[in-house]
Amino acid sequence: MTLNKKIIILFLIALSARVLFSTALREFQVAPDGIGYDAIARNIAAGSGFALEPGVPTPTRAPLYPFFLAGIYFVFGHSYFAVMLAQALLDSLTCVLLFRIALYMLKNEAAATLTAAIYALYPVAIACVNTLISETLFTFIFLLSVYALAAASNGKPRVYYVYSGAALGLATLTRGTTIAFPVMILLLFLLTKKKFLDWLIIVLAMAVILAPWTIRNYGTFHRFIPVGSVGPGLGLYTSGLQASGQGSYEECIEKGRKIAASFPEDYIESETFLKAEGLKLIKRNPGGYVLLVIKRFPRFWLSSNSSALGAHEPLQKYLAKKDYGSIALRVSLLFLQALVLLSAAAGMCSMVKTHGVALLPLFILVYFTGHITFDPVPRYAIPAMPCLFIFSSAGILAAIEYFKGGDKWKA
Repeated sequence: MTLNKKIIILFLIALSARVLFSTALREFQVAPDGIGYDAIARNIAAGSGFALEPGVPTPTRAPLYPFFLAGIYFVFGHSYFAVMLAQALLDSLTCVLLFRIALYMLKNEAAATLTAAIYALYPVAIACVNTLISETLFTFIFLLSVYALAAASNGKPRVYYVYSGAALGLATLTRGTTIAFPVMILLLFLLTKKKFLDWLIIVLAMAVILAPWTIRNYGTFHRFIPVGSVGPGLGLYTSGLQASGQGSYEECIEKGRKIAASFPEDYIESETFLKAEGLKLIKRNPGGYVLLVIKRFPRFWLSSNSSALGAHEPLQKYLAKKDYGSIALRVSLLFLQALVLLSAAAGMCSMVKTHGVALLPLFILVYFTGHITFDPVPRYAIPAMPCLFIFSSAGILAAIEYFKGGDKWKA
């Protein structure tokens, strides 16, 4: 089978799984964050500006996902079905991108195919397509940046570094969490002895993409807001309260939300206040904070992410209601995640023994794990899952070769 035919088949498998799930198994979902995205998008489409309330500019959200929704609404009306189809197409293209990235990382077509196939059928990615949430768009654009970076690092023209930086800028305009990712690229370049000029090209391309929105924010709100005013403030405040022993995560985040609600008209001041107070609490309780972050690590990665498929209540409630279907769903997804983690660990070990771990996907996993320093919600790991699948496919193929008694698989 030719490479192009394989790519087309992977794309169609991914697309079919997403459309089938969305049309036959589950109604479209609006996540809590999606309410704000939806309101802004509707106002953009109606000509009322980037606003939660018509004509009142807001700094709260990164702009690209609302503009993506607004484009759909402008053409098709307020249609969640059209959003689902657009996200299904994007996520199927993400599957193709992942195949190309894995091929660069692993130098093995079978491993790249397995990586893309895992993503094509990964239940959480499929469910995100049918949800008003930025993960699908963000993952696609972020992996576009990763693909261009991998291509440039493997002999493609230097202009691919420009593409990588521009795509990283667009990803950051979708979710501000990647604004510091150039630091990881710099570390990667230092370890792999890449040229500093190439890193600078990435940063400049990213800055050019971010600049118009940053200028808009400064001109409108007279503050330096590179992307959006919703940042780590609530998470840092919650973490500070937990580190000082002032309650569970749920209790502490509720306290933070009440404080945020006391700034109803000034989202920037709310973010600034919560961030400052959170950092004060953390500085007073550094030991408790370090212990808290360590405790968060297993939950961040070993999670069923079942809320993406509608099973978001505590397990005890499902037991009390005898809702064994939801229990089975959560257990199955948790088992799947455990298999992915174990096979990824095996893949890393296998690669170390052959030629060394692929650093780019490893650095991406490390970067996204950084969310646990201010927010332990496992949903933030979803965009990094494709990189985990790269190592999982290596581990699965290594295990197959081991049990077959053949030569050890090599990337």
